[in-house]
Amino acid sequence: MVLPDRNRTGSLKFDGVVERFGYTDKSALPMWLADMDFPPPPVISETLNTYLSQCFGYQMGTVSGAVRNWYSRRGITVEEDTIVTCSSVLAGIAATIQTLTTPGDAIAVFSPTYGPLFSLVKDCDRTLVSVTIDETLTIRDVVASGQLPSHIKMVLLCNPNNPTGQLVHSDDMYELAQFCEHQRIPLVVDEVHSEFIRADCSFFSALSLSAHFRRSVVVAQSPNKAYNLAHLPAASYLVIANPKWYGRISSSLLRRHLCAGDLACVALTAAYDRRNDSWLAEVVTTINDNRQMAFDTLKHTSLMTCCPQSTYFLWLDLRLLFPTTSNVAGALFKATGIASNDGTMFDMPGFVRVNLATSSTMVKTALSRLVNLIHST
Repeated sequence: MVLPDRNRTGSLKFDGVVERFGYTDKSALPMWLADMDFPPPPVISETLNTYLSQCFGYQMGTVSGAVRNWYSRRGITVEEDTIVTCSSVLAGIAATIQTLTTPGDAIAVFSPTYGPLFSLVKDCDRTLVSVTIDETLTIRDVVASGQLPSHIKMVLLCNPNNPTGQLVHSDDMYELAQFCEHQRIPLVVDEVHSEFIRADCSFFSALSLSAHFRRSVVVAQSPNKAYNLAHLPAASYLVIANPKWYGRISSSLLRRHLCAGDLACVALTAAYDRRNDSWLAEVVTTINDNRQMAFDTLKHTSLMTCCPQSTYFLWLDLRLLFPTTSNVAGALFKATGIASNDGTMFDMPGFVRVNLATSSTMVKTALSRLVNLIHST
């Protein structure tokens, strides 16, 4: 796959580096923002071009059939009457929080995780309960040890985890679902990175839970990460098996005009076309190769103790390299030219998130600079 030159195209990831990070005497390596450098599948471009040549009156856009078929190709049954579109995953989760909880309610969020999820809980006037997990402390451990407070009214989970790449396995998902079902509270799962799974790992969707537990679950999903459509964006959606919750949440989205527009629905339908499956497989293979190359290079260093199971990120520990620095992403950029996301936004200072959804050449250059940094420190 030939990657386009994204410099001077208005790309925030490339052209926004100086504004975000300042200047360095190294050539900048834009590996921060969560989009990919791969060109989109031709099916999407062709479909959107055709659509945009038509009139722009109100349309009857729908995504339910495309979503159902996309899940079916992954061995998961999703009923069309459980799907509701939203303008973004965050808009859908916000509507779920506002509909199924009340101001002041405690919401548990597993940490580290995607920073806006923390902000969303607070912006909705709910009480954030941050629960730390890592490769040694699993969700099952947290539930079994009673670290999830009994007064919480919702659990919010990012699986696969952004930024760590950690996966929640079936036993842990069932343990968490059982806790939520017993407490009669919703389990809300963001699964937007579910396509980027390491070759020797498998992803367990909350939609693969038994029907009994799925009634306590709301899954948020979108093609925007897998098919690199954040600039449109394509439609996001919620899958809600509980009929009462579905009615309330879909009504909330409709009242607030937060359902996806027709152009976004067309983009989702084009993305989920089975003709794009080979394109996606090629992208995933490239990311897997980049991830393995990074792990082979850094596995004996303090930066990386385990290989991420998923996503297109590296989660690097820079605490030994920059022990007194609060903004380690800034320090890393100044020292190496690698533009990354600081761990503070994920509730984990001292770490950085590095984007691997790019050329192997850029990844090799970044790894070489990291190795040189380690040897010079």
